[in-house]
Amino acid sequence: MPISFDLPAGVEAQLRREHADVNQLAKEAALVGLYRQGHITQHQIAQSLDKTRIEIDELLQQHNVTENRAMISNPAEYHKALEDLRILEQRIAELEQEHPGDDKAFTKAGVRKMIATINEELAAFVQASVREGFSQLDEGRSVPAAEVFAKAKERIEMARRHRQA
Repeated sequence: MPISFDLPAGVEAQLRREHADVNQLAKEAALVGLYRQGHITQHQIAQSLDKTRIEIDELLQQHNVTENRAMISNPAEYHKALEDLRILEQRIAELEQEHPGDDKAFTKAGVRKMIATINEELAAFVQASVREGFSQLDEGRSVPAAEVFAKAKERIEMARRHRQA
């Protein structure tokens, strides 16, 4: 959906001098503003900008957005996060094979942080789902509450381990 608005000529000229793509800048600013107000999720920003979760985290940090809104708000996002987590865990395993003993590598630390963050998001979503009475997180099959809580506890522990690594 195209959205447009007018700016004073001086403001537009300044923005065009300072930024290569003013339209993209305005789109990002609008989406970040909507996120700050609680109208959209990080996942919706990612979809709108065709960016990854990690890129959205970076974008929000650039805009000084530090509040901890959940990225996972429905089962589809939950399953996408699980997929992202598998990819990140594969990448950290590859990095550990390529660079054994090099625990100080920025890339490995960054991947560990992303894994921890996704595990925390998954745990938060699972816990919120149980509170709301939603227990169909495993491809449509109903999951007993005890199993859901066990998954959340496991995710929290995995996040803790990755943050300590």
